[in-house]
Amino acid sequence: MSADPVTLSAEEVERAFGGLQALAGVSVEIREGEIVGLIGPNGSGKTTLINVLSGLLRPTAGRVRLGGDDLTGLSPDTVARRGVGRTFQGIRLFPRLTVLENALVAASVNSERGRARRWETRALEALEELGIEQLAWRFAATLAYGDQRRLEIARALALEPRFLLVDEPFAGMNPQESDELIERLRGIRERRGCGLLVVDHDLRVIHELCERVVVLNEGRKIAEGPPGDVYADPKVVEAYVGEKAASRFAVPVPRRPQRNDCEIGGEMG
Repeated sequence: MSADPVTLSAEEVERAFGGLQALAGVSVEIREGEIVGLIGPNGSGKTTLINVLSGLLRPTAGRVRLGGDDLTGLSPDTVARRGVGRTFQGIRLFPRLTVLENALVAASVNSERGRARRWETRALEALEELGIEQLAWRFAATLAYGDQRRLEIARALALEPRFLLVDEPFAGMNPQESDELIERLRGIRERRGCGLLVVDHDLRVIHELCERVVVLNEGRKIAEGPPGDVYADPKVVEAYVGEKAASRFAVPVPRRPQRNDCEIGGEMG
């Protein structure tokens, strides 16, 4: 067994939409068995980065790699077969299919790895890991919002991915639902050993769930590191977190030198 975990990485990735530079030289690496948070203001490029990593968008420049394999420019279904699963910011279920059928669609993508019975086993396992196996025969359109979010994750999990990219999975959830989903995602990492990239605006969730956080602003990476260190970074405080939120997580925010500080320093020096 290899001593080093496999990584999913974006290397100096750029993506432009006409005159808009959505990503500008962004490099990010997620290791198997690691949960990484991706945060930043609206329009900072978070979803664009997930779209590039999952093959939905081709980067204007830069590369996407999974271990030693170059995924740049491959179709989304090919990227999924290579081991990258993802959810969407806006729920994209098949509303007229049952919960189990939604998961089966994903399980069957890797058709060379098993037959129908194996697909059903994988689909049911994924539903159980998200705590919605009892809803297997309900139509997706009839589910409560939180259960639809969990089904999206279960469907991606049915691919048996090495990396799972989840885009705002906690959106619209109350604190109790969020805490339950945190434990579900931790359990997925522990049982499957896959790497997770989690995009969300809930700083409490990111702080509790993620070992490392990457911050984007205006298409550029402005910080990376443990949540506490990142939340205290002056660039992140100014661009996104704010001093109130940084204080909430018991992170000291460095005070900017004032004019009087300089004057006093000069007199004492």
